[in-house]
Amino acid sequence: MIDMRSYKHRYFFEVIGVLITLSSIANAEQSCFTPSGLYGNCVPIRSCVKVVNELLRFGKNAPQSYREQLIQSQCTGSTLDNFSDNISICCASTDNSVSISERLTDSGGINQRGLDLLHSLKCGIKKFIRIAGGTPVPLGNYPWLALLRYEANTNPFKCGGSLITHRHVITAAHCVVKFQFNIVDVRLGEHDINTDSDCGRNGKRYVCMPSSKSYGIEKITAHPDYDSNTYLNDLAIITLDRTVNFNKHIKPICLPITPSSLVIARDQEYIIAGWGITENGTTSPIPLRANVPHRDNDYCTQIYRGLEIARQQICVGGGSNIETCTGDSGGPLFFNANYRGTITRYVQYGVASLGGVGCGRVTYPGIFTNLKEFIPWITNVIAMIDMRSYRHRYFFEVIGVLITLSSIANAEPSCFTPTGSYGNCVPIRSCVKVVNELSRLGENTPQSYREHLIQSRCTGPTPDDIYICCDSNEDDYEKSLNPNGLQLLNELKCGHVAARGTNLGESPWNALLKYKSSEKPYKCGGSLITHRHILSAAHCLVVDINIVGVRLGEYDINTDPDCQRKGRRTICMPPAVDYGIEKIIVHPYYSRQAFINDIGLIKLDRDVEFNIHIKPICLPITKRTADTNREKYIVTGWGTTENGTTASVLMRAVVKHQEPKFCQELFKNVHITENNLCAGGDTYEACTIQSGGPLFFLAPYKTLNRYVQFGVLSFGMNKCYSKAYPSIYADIIPQMPWITENLVE
Repeated sequence: MIDMRSYKHRYFFEVIGVLITLSSIANAEQSCFTPSGLYGNCVPIRSCVKVVNELLRFGKNAPQSYREQLIQSQCTGSTLDNFSDNISICCASTDNSVSISERLTDSGGINQRGLDLLHSLKCGIKKFIRIAGGTPVPLGNYPWLALLRYEANTNPFKCGGSLITHRHVITAAHCVVKFQFNIVDVRLGEHDINTDSDCGRNGKRYVCMPSSKSYGIEKITAHPDYDSNTYLNDLAIITLDRTVNFNKHIKPICLPITPSSLVIARDQEYIIAGWGITENGTTSPIPLRANVPHRDNDYCTQIYRGLEIARQQICVGGGSNIETCTGDSGGPLFFNANYRGTITRYVQYGVASLGGVGCGRVTYPGIFTNLKEFIPWITNVIAMIDMRSYRHRYFFEVIGVLITLSSIANAEPSCFTPTGSYGNCVPIRSCVKVVNELSRLGENTPQSYREHLIQSRCTGPTPDDIYICCDSNEDDYEKSLNPNGLQLLNELKCGHVAARGTNLGESPWNALLKYKSSEKPYKCGGSLITHRHILSAAHCLVVDINIVGVRLGEYDINTDPDCQRKGRRTICMPPAVDYGIEKIIVHPYYSRQAFINDIGLIKLDRDVEFNIHIKPICLPITKRTADTNREKYIVTGWGTTENGTTASVLMRAVVKHQEPKFCQELFKNVHITENNLCAGGDTYEACTIQSGGPLFFLAPYKTLNRYVQFGVLSFGMNKCYSKAYPSIYADIIPQMPWITENLVE
């Protein structure tokens, strides 16, 4: 525990017995970032002349968007009884107080809500995976690339684009206005157009990206001043039909919306990347890239005689460069630029409009629409879908220069870190990341990190404590789970097996589903995941023969109790326990024909008493567990033996993780999706597990290793053959939001 004491004029930290002096924090001028990304100073609101003038001009009619902007500008806590002295906001410094809207010219003006939406994104970050023998663009290297698919019998991908928000793809207007084919959808996360799964070797590991995703189109907005003759204003935004879940192969690119990103060197070299798509079709199955130099617009004017290249356009490439099969019509022009201070991100500056993409462009440069000139229009378009709700209602009253901002005092104090990330103003001892870093550095804390802490300082409600802006960086995976269901799973002691030197009790979560059948009553399996819930396959819960109960704690179906010899001793388990069924919950989008969402829950008629032979298995409730590298799994069940007879005892096998295409090649009539797992094929595991049974292995879980379930058996061979076949499982990870929601239903 780090003892962090504060004094009125000098502050210091005692880390591992070493005094780290940070007196400069107390005396340093408090810097901050405004919601629009400008550097500023944290000052009392009445000292920020620009804000005071605006509030006096608005009076009681201050628009909601401006109120929200002030709330986001807050850099201190306030008290209701003395708010006028305590409220401080981040006031833009005079050296960069020229706003983006004043630096970018467009008749519409910047929409603050749209700008805030862009600022809130974690954009322009790629996950570099070097593949042995490599492809021109490694897997996941430019995760913002988009493919536009059209109603065409051949070469359906005729334009590209780039992802800029959770709902928006930016492309060229000529790809969507009076185009000869109708656009059908947008594909994201693609690499090789000709394969379902994109894989390659990364050293000794075989690395695969998640499957690409196609999104329908809700709306297409082309720039109202687009001119197909001059290619001016050749820009359009596609609003997708649903929210995009960002992943390692699907991420947005940044746009030039910060002061740092607006500064571009005259000789800047850009990147173009894509499948070489033009209106005539696709030229490469995998994305390629090229570096292209910036050119004066006069250079393009000379090449494309009859076209006057305007400031809304960028001229790049040409000359001795041969951009063979690179870039897409409508695709991005970008480079790794300074985004906030010294933080670099990939920022898109252009959209391919004319030339410079496709194949055979030996000497011709490309003309790209200059996005810097269209930020106001872009922010207005994306703000139409930005329907974010706020937790509180805020109001202002202007009485002279004294402004009532009591609602701001109650708002959660948000802030920007020196690196430009959203954060919360908290006592420094509460910022785990900083505490851990100080513990690690000890007396060797470099000056650069001390200065970073100084710049991170914000003012909290307690004057005798040190507050810093702590990067919130919340985990999207855990945020997607139902909090009540997550808490229920988090409180369980799960995935633990008591070693007894026998096979008894080695898989205490296995369940047997009992049906109305005198010959073979146990036709499916499942797994215990809480005191009241069994996880199984949906197809086991909607069969014609009714399910009547669940048995837990079983090992040998033919004996009661289950016993085994260990040396001279005989070890016996307590008897198996039968439970009735209160409710069956099948995934609402389960498809029996396609084996999609083949997952369901059984709510038992009473609470299960955990024992040495009856315990729950863990589920992947954290991103750390969900991201565990998987090479082999364990499967258990009372399936069919290699001789074709039904096993009376619980059987176990270790199976190899396979890529989805391995199963797809064998089961050609079943469509394998990103919600399926493929495992096995190297042993006779299809003979050892029942439908609905668990696929699991020992994985990191909280601070320990526990058995965690990752799949539910959906489809496999029901007999044993001379050739070993893999099995298809429902992947639990994408179903965790549904599971946690229905645990508390």
